[in-house]
Amino acid sequence: MAVDDTQLYVTQEASVFIYSLKDFKLVKKFGSAGQGPQEFFLVPTVPLTIDVQMDQIIAVSIRKVSYFTKQGEFIKEVKMKSMIFLFIMLLVPCLDLYAGIYDEFQQANRYYEAGDFRSAISIYEDILSRDTDDPDVHYNLGNAYFREKSIGRAILSYERALELRPRDEDIRFNLGYARSFIDDVPQEYGWL
Repeated sequence: MAVDDTQLYVTQEASVFIYSLKDFKLVKKFGSAGQGPQEFFLVPTVPLTIDVQMDQIIAVSIRKVSYFTKQGEFIKEVKMKSMIFLFIMLLVPCLDLYAGIYDEFQQANRYYEAGDFRSAISIYEDILSRDTDDPDVHYNLGNAYFREKSIGRAILSYERALELRPRDEDIRFNLGYARSFIDDVPQEYGWL
């Protein structure tokens, strides 16, 4: 499902429905069997995916990408070789996952900026618990821990960020600054 300023776009099995937001009436339905190039072929594990852009709709189905106007009029189709199709089908869920993580990351940043460090920490940790090993998330988590006066956890987060981005001067500085609050830093750590 997608929406823009004037229309709602819904996929159901191998069909796309376009509804007007003004009166919620069906504007166009396409994709059913027998509609030639507008027909979508699916397998049970791979749903029809649509991407509504500024001036067109892109529909990805088995072995082809179809382009339509925002009114549902067919423009063109591009048939894909099986490896390209497999790559796109594996990439589309990743893009959705990344978009969700990005939204959560931005929400955590807003909590941090508002001074609600505990809420920010909770979201950053949740993001990292999903096998997302991002240096920016570790760095921001370190900053939030530092602001909560949890220096040990801040140092650990900065160290993890530095492992992922070893040349980042901001991470190095914050790690060194956080370490300056600890009396007994082992000698082998130094000041990086």
